[in-house]
Amino acid sequence: MLSKEIWPGHPCCAFARPKSSRQKNPNTFQALFKAIVDATQYAHQASNRKEIAKAISPRNFLNQPVEVVEQVLTGPTRRLGQHQDGPGSNRLRSVSLPFNGNLDHDPDETVGYLKQDVDYKKIAQEVYLAAGCRDVMKSLGYKAPAQNSMSHQFMLGKNKVFNPDAPADYIKSFAIRRA
Repeated sequence: MLSKEIWPGHPCCAFARPKSSRQKNPNTFQALFKAIVDATQYAHQASNRKEIAKAISPRNFLNQPVEVVEQVLTGPTRRLGQHQDGPGSNRLRSVSLPFNGNLDHDPDETVGYLKQDVDYKKIAQEVYLAAGCRDVMKSLGYKAPAQNSMSHQFMLGKNKVFNPDAPADYIKSFAIRRA
């Protein structure tokens, strides 16, 4: 099973810098942030993926045959020798914006593992920088999502939607509980 089947549109890869580094070198961080946003938008255009496969296949990057990388980026998903064609068959379907909802809540808190209050929404805003990413997208002329967070529907509990504004409701919707 591919991760996209467990969490459609999941965050796939990440780039992180310590807050101190961002504060010490704000211009460098902003230039790098813009380059990553621009590259992400470029990679999301299917017409660019063969070029990307060729660029990242060599030994100094992935050290894989171009055909293999190209299949992952452009081709239908293969399962045990079978092709999966049609909408959504391409593996590259992750989000291009680090939505805050990806960290808005820790389920361990709900089931009683943490004894102190944690402001996950604030942490998500400081870590993911979704608002800043939206601003960068707009400054580069890309269409940015209207908000910094989004709801998710995971494979686990297919009829259940995780809403980052009401994470406890999602956790409580499952029959499994901490004893």
